Order: sequence, then C-alpha cells, then structure tokens
Amino acid sequence: MEDIEKRIIAANRAYNLGTPTLSDEAFDTLLSSLPEEHPLRGYLGVRGESAHQHTPKMLSLSKAKLVEDVKGFTQTHEADTMYVTPKLDGVACRLIYVNHKFVAAYTRGDGSFGEDISKVVARLASVPEESPYPKVDGELTLSKEAFERLKSITPYTIARNAVVGLISKNDVGAAAEAGVQFLAYTAHATKKQNAPDSSVARLRELSEAGFSVAPVYYKGPASDLGGLALRTLQIQAQTDKIDTDGIVIRLDSVTAYKALGETSHHPNGARALKHPNDNVTTTATGVRWQVGRSGAITPVIELVPVVAEGAEISRATLHNMRSFVEFAPGAGSVVELKRSGGVIPYIVSVEASSEPFQIPAVCPSCSGEVADDGVALRCVAAAEAPEDCTEAAVSAMCHFAATIGIDGVGPAIAEALIRDGATRGPDLYLAAKNGRLVDLCGEKIGQSLTEEIQAKLELPLSIIIEACGFDRLGKTHAKTIASKCPHNTPTEVLAYFDSLAWADGFGAVDAARMKAGYQRRRSVFALALRRITIKPMTTSGALRGRAFCFTGEIDISRTQAEGYVEELGGICQSGVSKKTDFLVCGDSEASSTKYKKARALQEQGHIIRIISGADFRQLLRDARTE
Repeated sequence: MEDIEKRIIAANRAYNLGTPTLSDEAFDTLLSSLPEEHPLRGYLGVRGESAHQHTPKMLSLSKAKLVEDVKGFTQTHEADTMYVTPKLDGVACRLIYVNHKFVAAYTRGDGSFGEDISKVVARLASVPEESPYPKVDGELTLSKEAFERLKSITPYTIARNAVVGLISKNDVGAAAEAGVQFLAYTAHATKKQNAPDSSVARLRELSEAGFSVAPVYYKGPASDLGGLALRTLQIQAQTDKIDTDGIVIRLDSVTAYKALGETSHHPNGARALKHPNDNVTTTATGVRWQVGRSGAITPVIELVPVVAEGAEISRATLHNMRSFVEFAPGAGSVVELKRSGGVIPYIVSVEASSEPFQIPAVCPSCSGEVADDGVALRCVAAAEAPEDCTEAAVSAMCHFAATIGIDGVGPAIAEALIRDGATRGPDLYLAAKNGRLVDLCGEKIGQSLTEEIQAKLELPLSIIIEACGFDRLGKTHAKTIASKCPHNTPTEVLAYFDSLAWADGFGAVDAARMKAGYQRRRSVFALALRRITIKPMTTSGALRGRAFCFTGEIDISRTQAEGYVEELGGICQSGVSKKTDFLVCGDSEASSTKYKKARALQEQGHIIRIISGADFRQLLRDARTE
C-alpha cells in the first residue's frame, strides 16, 4: 500500500509539473487499486474534473469598515488571546497534502466548492512539496514590486485581477514566472495529530517547513485591541510589501475558534476590518459586452449612477471571465466600487444574483464564433485579425493612434474611418494625405488631425512595434526588441523581424506568443514601415541615464513626454523604484500611489526629485540648450 501511495504521489507531481510519467489510463488504474475511502482517491479522482468540495468550508469573513464595528467583537472576548494578520487582497486557495506530500490545490470558489488549480500552484516556489499539516489555507498574491514589473507588460491595474488572470491562463507556468506567491494563514490538523492549539504556533511550524506565511502583526490579549491599536495595525498593513485591503482579527485558540461555530456565510471567531476608503455601493442594471483589439470580449457592468471621489460612475469593467462567473452579477445586484488610483472604477464585490447576466454565445459585434481560452472569452475572427470584427478594429485603430501620440482619434472617428475603408492603424497616414480626414470629420477637426499625423512621420521603431499591437509586446518588450535591431530601412527591418528567434531575453511562452502575434500582424507592421520613417535611437543626450516616471496629467500627453525624455537619452519607467531620478506629477496627484512610494523612498534616503509639469518643461528646455 505504501509503495502504491508513493508511486501515485510522485506521478501526480510529475503530471502537475508538465512531465507526466504515466498515461491517464495507467494513473487511474493505479489509483483505483487503493481502497475506496483512501484520501488520494477523493482528492485526485478523475483527471479533468475540476470541482472539489471543501471540508471544512472556506467561508469568507464578516467585514467591518469602522473600528467601532470591531470593538464589540474584541470586547466580548476580552479574556481571550487574539492575533492580527493582514487581510490579503488576492485569491484564496487551499493546498492538500497526503502523507505530508503535496497532491492538489483548489480556489476558494463559493466556499463550498473550489476549482482545481494544482498545475499552477505546484510550480510556485512558495509552495513546499512537504507539509506538517494535511490542509493549508492561504492567499495567492503578488508583491507590490512584482506587480509593478507586471504592469509594464500587461493591461492589469489591480494586483488581485492580475492574479486571477494569471491562474486562469492556459500557460500554467505564467503565475510562477510573474512572481505569484502563496501566503499561508491557516493550518488544519487531523484529529489524531498532536498539533498545537495556537494558530500562531501552527503558522510558525509552517514557516519552519518552508512556507511563506502571512505576517502576524499582533498576538496578545483581546482587551488591548482598542481603537488606537487597531488603527495602528491598519497603517502597518497598508505599508506592507504586499497588497492588503485591511486586517484580520482572530481568536488564537483553535479550540475556542471552532467552539464559536459559523453562520452560513462566515466564521464567528474572526473579523475583518477593511482599510478606510471611499468605496461606494450602487446597483447593477445591465451588462454590455465590449470587444477589444485582441478579440477579448469583456463584460462592462452598467450601474445606477453613483459619485465616487468627485466623479460620477455609471459603468465598471470586469477584466476577466473568472471574476464575472465568481461575482455572478445580475440586474439588481448590489455592487461595491472603488476608483483605482483615484481614476479607474473597479468592482470590489458583488451581491450574487439568482439570475446572473448571460455570457454571449456569439461575438456581440460581428456575431461570429467565440471561444473561451481559459483567460477570456474571445471573438475567433478578431483574435486572428481585428479588421474582421468592427469593434475590435475600432479598438486597434484607437490603440495605434494613442500609441504614436495622436489624441484626437476616438471610437467615433475610428469607426468612420473603418466604414470608409481605412481598416488598419497605418491607414491614418493615407487618410491624412488624401484629405479623407477633412471629408469625414469636418474642416476644423479633420485639419487638426491631419497636422497631428503629419508631425508623426518619423518615429522610434519601438513606438511603431507597440502601436501595431503584437500579442505580449507592450512598451517595455517593444523597446528591448527595437534596441537590438541594427537596421532602419523598411525592407531590412522586415527581413530582420521575419528571421527573429524571439527567445532572447524572454520566457519560452512569451516568446512563442510574440512570434505568433507578429505573424498575425505582419502586414500591418509592413504597412506602418512604409508610411513612417524610423527615427534613429539616441545614444547620448543631456538626460542620458536619467530615469523618469510620470503620474497624472500634465499639459502634454504621456506619450509625448516620454518621447522627449528618450530623445534626450533618458529612460522612462512605468513605476517608481529606487532607480527613479524624477517623478513628474500632475497638479492633483499628491495622493497617487506613485507619489506616496516616491515620498517613502525619499524618507529612506533615496534621491528622487518630485517635479511638476512646468518643472519638467523647464528641465527639457535646459537639457536642449546644453
């Protein structure tokens, strides 16, 4: 029996890591040789069946927004010992170990049933192969540093959304490559196990076994957790290296915690105190499905208008299908919103509906076939060529214009151009040259756009690459590839890209997607090279080696500002780091995340100059006269 167990566990690990040693049929035969009640049969079952029933349930916590709402809980149990950890803002997950060996991982799901994500989690460095406990609950998260790196190559603006997207990918190694980590916060023991009654002691044992565990901010008498202490702990959580949305206050004694029982929604032995915020609630009224330039079909929840931080919000986007299915919004659902960075509204929570909005069976724009690739629902035609789906083509045109620094091309103008036959981004140049912009948009707007486009006849190769919208080729990767291209003429550049291996400096999966994306968009890239002259890269300049980061709006577009920096030899960053020399702030950005991080680094002794848009303009003038 013991030998069979070892063979099953070893084969299962090899399967999760992508190097199977047994066929599915051979594995199932070996598994079926175990007694019916054996835990391995319950956890591994039949491969491909993703739903798993949680025992015990993974209930969400009772949440409070005010310190006063938590004080009743601590006062009721003032004679008990409590401990405080951060309320992690990621994806809850349970790890399963049999005979101390890792066998499976499941998402929290609805608390009763979770989804199998074993192949993703098995690859994480923060998940040990062995555990002293059979079940370990925790959170899949991204550190703030890892998320800053990820933001430069993906559209994510919220770390939790990024984690959801990464664990949903067909590429099961994407989460590990991006730096997703598992932070343990609960260890479940068997009845026969001689485990400590203290939850904190169990976390210490997990840490000694190689787990990354949620930090314990406080352990002591509940009577000491007054208002001031709780507020101090909230501040500590807000400044942690990981994203948090509050703190968790919990009884330390496992026996006392279990004795308090649970409701159908949450355990009675813990409370979550959320960070002070300006979150607002409203009601969902409908859903609109929008098609992006990659073919991704994204749900936009329509809302009863509500004001958040001075701006009226009437819609908010859910950026992946996993969130849509998990939240299950429907007409009348109560929706909690916040504004990311004080700008972008995003959905924090939804009261699930018994009649959720339906997922479309065909593309809402072109009525073509759709496919779920594990990350998003996609229009099949648009994924191959955005021009074959009107809404995707509009999105691609707007992306091209915004990337090269033309601000006036919005969806209405893009759609007019597409109806007129200008279906690809580089067609803007021909529309400007032959006067069609004036015909379509009127004299004033058309002439203004024409002048903007004529000012963009020479651009850096990295901008052209980014504008063409190759898959996985954002600003950072585009600059890396452009810096290695030794050519400037269209024919030579195209030949160079046709022969490019793509693997140099990139992960295998990213490289494969970039290559496939280039092949799909090659004709658009070739057209752009015919319309635009490649601007030689600057290898010197008065700002050479100086790193700039921008936050908020100044009197020129972000693309223009970054272009000026690079013309003078400077470097542009997507986020603030110890290597940042200048943070250029818009007038109202003193509360932005980038500003706060720059100030924190200044207090640590790092030299970062925080300047205004006017200061930046003066800096450019001074640099050009040197």
